[in-house]
Amino acid sequence: ASSLLTGYEGGKGFFLKSADDQFRLNLSGYVQNWMQVEGSKENEDFPAGSVAAGNARHDASTFKMRRARIILSGTIYKDFGFHIEPELVSGGQGTRLEAAFATYTYAPWAKVVVGQHKPRFGLEMLTTSRGLDFAERAVISRALSPDYQLGLTVEGNVKLATIPVYYGVGIYNGCGRVDQC
Repeated sequence: ASSLLTGYEGGKGFFLKSADDQFRLNLSGYVQNWMQVEGSKENEDFPAGSVAAGNARHDASTFKMRRARIILSGTIYKDFGFHIEPELVSGGQGTRLEAAFATYTYAPWAKVVVGQHKPRFGLEMLTTSRGLDFAERAVISRALSPDYQLGLTVEGNVKLATIPVYYGVGIYNGCGRVDQC
């Protein structure tokens, strides 16, 4: 028991780790909310004959929970890692598994990621939801960049002369999350 350390790190959440830092368990999460405001129905001038349609399209102003996630991650023997991130509320659609993957880091130039994760394509898609400036990503980014995929990636950082280069090669299922296939 004396060889276990606990604490809190900003951005990583609460942790439980061994004194030699070979084993680590992190627990974190976040909630993102939306406030949607609609104008009053009485303040609009609907053309004659479309009053019913105009009234039907109005939603009351509301406060919605956009995302609520708990993140469980950690390392085993410093080279093996895992990440589990369920989406607790997704626009009223219920619970789903957002990300779940395991990693093995042989060296900075060779890392293997297997499971449901984001392919390394498109900076905005790689930015975590909690790191976005707005609640949603740009339409063009969502249209052209793949979202979470089930697959395997080999990636790493190397130096060519003095220029740092990142590489990544992956094989994916092509249909998105496990619940979408």
